Amino acid sequence: MKHIKLFGLLAVSVLAGCTWFQPDVTVTRTTVTPLTDDTNTTVTTTTYRDATADQLSLALLTPTDVTAYVSDVNPLPLEFNGQLDTYLQDYDFYLARQWNDAEGNKIIGNAITRYTSAEAAQANVADLAAECDEETDQVIGDVTYVCYVEPLLYYGGPSDPGYMTYRFVLGQYGVRVDLIDTGDVFDDNSVIYDRLKPMLYRLALAQADRLQDVLDDETLALVDTPAVGELPEAPDGTALLGSSAVTVEEWMALTGDESSELTGFASGAIRRFLLDERPEEVLEVIVMEFATAEQAEALLADFEAPTEGIAETQKTQDNFFFDISIFSPFGEMDYAAASVDLTTYATLIAE
Repeated sequence: MKHIKLFGLLAVSVLAGCTWFQPDVTVTRTTVTPLTDDTNTTVTTTTYRDATADQLSLALLTPTDVTAYVSDVNPLPLEFNGQLDTYLQDYDFYLARQWNDAEGNKIIGNAITRYTSAEAAQANVADLAAECDEETDQVIGDVTYVCYVEPLLYYGGPSDPGYMTYRFVLGQYGVRVDLIDTGDVFDDNSVIYDRLKPMLYRLALAQADRLQDVLDDETLALVDTPAVGELPEAPDGTALLGSSAVTVEEWMALTGDESSELTGFASGAIRRFLLDERPEEVLEVIVMEFATAEQAEALLADFEAPTEGIAETQKTQDNFFFDISIFSPFGEMDYAAASVDLTTYATLIAE
């Protein structure tokens, strides 16, 4: 089975500020103000330690969390997006992950943003949740918002399913969990709502618990596997955004090849960098460790050319496979310049 990175899924997958079905909408906003309660008193929250992007990669939902409530979905590799989302204000970085079904359809979205303060988190999340008017007594964290979007029905053609979003604040962290309905889009809205709400609440609760665990343990760190050891340091002209492990399931969801087996796969890792000269573009390196060099070469031989909108190349060194790419997660890229840079970086990586 030929592998090809499904870049289009990642480029608009789990945006922090925008609705899933409106990835190309241009938004403007005024300066946000701190959230206040009914007495017009600023709501205060606890400020937690400033976890790194690598540490927060361990705080997003895991297969154990998700498959307890939602079956037949696989995660894509984690996305380190730094400050690429210009809609947000007063934040340090955000990271996200998308979960797809076997057909490549988005089912779950998950994101954590570290803001500069608890007040900034409250203000931004309140702004993002301005249209979330579902009432709930199931409060998670300091502040909770629930949004339900009805399906868009097109008789005689494909329809967009309904979905629900939980947004909540924990100290200086803003969190989002989305769940897209997989049932009949022509069901009554109350039926769809009742399908989504219990599952999404449990996912959001699991997300809050996992984030709290990470914030409580300063010693947590990315496991130093052989694949992690092969990740490059930040090349000249780039800034590190974050690193995490990559599993077989994540690779298969990324390439759209759920049926294949990566024979001899031992460990995987991903690292993303921001380009200094073109700050809307990122350099991403995925490393896959195999038991033998021949197995790494087999994956290289099984790769197709990248899709439009991404500059990408692959190489092997010993028993490691490297996927190296440059793309713009939120905007347009300078493909000519990216292709030149890619050649330079690919030469430096896995020398």
